[in-house]
Amino acid sequence: MAFGNIHWKGPVGRRMVAFTFDDGPHPVHTPRLLEILDASSAKATFFMTGTNAAAHRELVRDVAARGHEIGCHSFDHCRTRTLLALPERQLREIRETNEIVEAITGKPVTLYRPPYGLVSPLLLPVCLKLSLKIVLWNINSYDFRREPCSIIVARVLKRLADGAILLFHDCHYSDATIDYSTTASVIERLLAQCSSAKLESVTVSRLLERRGVCP
Repeated sequence: MAFGNIHWKGPVGRRMVAFTFDDGPHPVHTPRLLEILDASSAKATFFMTGTNAAAHRELVRDVAARGHEIGCHSFDHCRTRTLLALPERQLREIRETNEIVEAITGKPVTLYRPPYGLVSPLLLPVCLKLSLKIVLWNINSYDFRREPCSIIVARVLKRLADGAILLFHDCHYSDATIDYSTTASVIERLLAQCSSAKLESVTVSRLLERRGVCP
């Protein structure tokens, strides 16, 4: 589903879902997620901050090389600038992040997820100018609460359905010491459930495709 240039759910009828990961990449948690995704032949979308992408360039390259999608998640995840910065500053910081990722991967960045999912009227013309689709979600795992794996899995499974965009994190945007290892266990179990339900895990761009044309 979409409202203008804002997307929070994909079309139904094709038995696809999109797993997304915010705030990374992280030198420990992201590689573990990549292993789990590879084992299930699943693809995902990683919304990276400019600061973490710049700090872990080889990992950014590896994510893209494995066929996953990389979206922009702002430069440094600042809540205030997400809501209140003038469009010129937002444009500069988003463009800087995109240039970092594009220089590493050789692929264009076409998706933007604002920190905390906050969309202000100031952001819309910026993303339009940069030809970026704004991607939110319709299933929040709340994995940042760091609850037991079984609780997170149960929460997601209650709403898991064709066309879903699921929100997870591969790290905390500014504190690499916070443990997100439980998320990997959650993903492993959810991908098994998706396989049983014949739901394919794809990138956001593929999920949003309608007869080969992304809206």
